[in-house]
Amino acid sequence: MGDSGSAALGPHIYSIADSSYRQMMSEKRKSQSILISGESGAGKTESTKIVMLYLTTLGTAHIGEDDAGESGDLSIMERVLQSNPI
Repeated sequence: MGDSGSAALGPHIYSIADSSYRQMMSEKRKSQSILISGESGAGKTESTKIVMLYLTTLGTAHIGEDDAGESGDLSIMERVLQSNPI
């Protein structure tokens, strides 16, 4: 495990999410999709939740929480995170 040169590691979930966000917010505004797949019990749902939380955190940092609308409305982050990721 400690040998960093023994095998290449797969992509990290935060790296993929960050790359997608940066491309989406770049000057060219590329649309993005992230496909999370794996065997049963591999953590697909948790990975999806991590990506959604990461993207909404970055997105709301750009617009701020003042855009939540009326006081009873949910913020963009809350609405996205309450959606069903499956």
